[in-house]
Amino acid sequence: MARFLGFLGGVVSLALRRAASQRTGGFDPLSLSPRLWLDGADTATITSSGGLVSQWADKSTNGFHATQGTDANKPSTGVATENGRNVVSFLTSAAKISFPRPTTASACTVFVVQRTVDTQYLLLWDDPLIYSYVASSGSGSANTGGWGSPTYYKNGTLQSWATRDGVFTALNNQAAAVAAKTVNFSAAAATWHLGGYLSFEFTGTLCEIIIYPTALSDADRNAVDAYLRNKWGTP
Repeated sequence: MARFLGFLGGVVSLALRRAASQRTGGFDPLSLSPRLWLDGADTATITSSGGLVSQWADKSTNGFHATQGTDANKPSTGVATENGRNVVSFLTSAAKISFPRPTTASACTVFVVQRTVDTQYLLLWDDPLIYSYVASSGSGSANTGGWGSPTYYKNGTLQSWATRDGVFTALNNQAAAVAAKTVNFSAAAATWHLGGYLSFEFTGTLCEIIIYPTALSDADRNAVDAYLRNKWGTP
């Protein structure tokens, strides 16, 4: 009986995953073996108390869970949605959540779905400061530090964001699915952070982040991008 119930549970779990896959375009991000997958819509992966997030579990099965133990620095859940789905909200400049470096690969592909309302912000970074997705209105400074110049795609379209103002113009107060190819994690520190840093606040929402340990082919990148855009309702 126990064996039968275990089999039945596996069948039900598979059916639920297939149904979820069908609702988001029939693609499963796990099919390309991500190293990190944080999904704000999957509230079962979010541990919170009073709406404050202490852990955001990694769905890749690699165990790179994002955590925050200090209430004053915790992001929030259950206060905002995107396309009818829950998101993780960074309501103050102090809000951030951290996870172990998921890979040391020198050519990765990073997908982020986010919305911010800051005039200058930084989303993904380590300390010492290697970062990406840094924006500042009117700034002509380079938009990345330590990662060189990844090839960016916004909602499936190739972008040229040579400056922080370019990132700001492209992303400010928009729900956008962004892919960065050939991101180098080999020289990165052991811990990574999502949220603001120093004067670069991140006041906004984070829907989903997926990191693959390879520079995905255009076909695979397009498949992940279509999944994210269909799910989150970005253009």
